Amino acid sequence: MVVVDLLSLLTDNTIDTSVLFESIFDFANERNLEFVLPSIAHAVTISQDLKRSTDQTNAGNGIVWESAMLLALFLDVNVIGGARSRQSPLRILDISSGCGLLGISLAKMNCAVTMTEQPSVLLHLHENISKNSPYLYAPQVCPLFWGNIDQIAHVRQNGPFDIIVATDVTFSYSLIPLLVETLRACADQNTEMYICAPEREPNAFQLFSTTVKEQFSANIVTFEGPLQRANELECPLFLLTLKPQHQ
Repeated sequence: MVVVDLLSLLTDNTIDTSVLFESIFDFANERNLEFVLPSIAHAVTISQDLKRSTDQTNAGNGIVWESAMLLALFLDVNVIGGARSRQSPLRILDISSGCGLLGISLAKMNCAVTMTEQPSVLLHLHENISKNSPYLYAPQVCPLFWGNIDQIAHVRQNGPFDIIVATDVTFSYSLIPLLVETLRACADQNTEMYICAPEREPNAFQLFSTTVKEQFSANIVTFEGPLQRANELECPLFLLTLKPQHQ
């Protein structure tokens, strides 16, 4: 079992940036890992499906990518902490949860999380959710193919969502319109969308970047404070909101 403390890695100035990146990326090769976050008493335990990572029909959704770890840490440090005094939990939708690290981390922060994935991935996702019980608010899991109207309607029943998250979703040019359609359909005027999207496939990333700037109020987040070195990891974080209805 490998323990991943991303905050400690980012704040250790003795580690060269290239070594830091390689170390984080190498975590995807570990069958089991424990992910440490500042606000969570016990590490999040994740089992990775290494066989699925080489299956091109489901490539990547059985393992933990650095973008999921980075977004979980960013939200813990910069977003979720300020909402802990709320009387009701933050409602969060995790688009394409993969093996579950991000969504489970958010659930352990006492958020009400809806996690989504393709049906073929759900068994592995449920296993990782069970490994991390108990929860104050148990994660809800829904099958979701981007753009599927019926599945989107089912997901929306768990809303309205305060936050929508997604990581590593710019891997296919042809799927970008469906992804954007799904984000728009699941959000409302009060929803903040955090999309951590490394440039895995350049054309898909460029289409996503161009489209969200046209269809949303869009900004690229600059990592600050203890997360400042994350700016060097080539994991751009988009913050999206729906444009005001009069625009």
